[in-house]
Amino acid sequence: MNTTEIRTMDEIGRIVVPHNYRTALSWGANTALQANFCNKTNGVTLVQAQNTAPQAATVTVDNFGRVSLPKSMRTKLGLTSIAGQDTLEISINMMDRAVSLKRA
Repeated sequence: MNTTEIRTMDEIGRIVVPHNYRTALSWGANTALQANFCNKTNGVTLVQAQNTAPQAATVTVDNFGRVSLPKSMRTKLGLTSIAGQDTLEISINMMDRAVSLKRA
């Protein structure tokens, strides 16, 4: 399955992973995810955490299906709010066993 949706990231870096993505990937509340920079797409790839790579950040899915990306990761990828805006549109793409996030 390879689908893309647009979601809004709030000012503190939270973004809701679509319910159908979470269901397909068996990501429930408190699922630990590995967040990796992807230079090729200039985005972040989320995969279910197993052995976390040294350069990866670990984030968890909350009860509302949100993940919070660390500020350092958002800044590096230009995923920060534009002056005067509280939110930012993010393209979410589901591939195999991962989800990629990048600025829409």
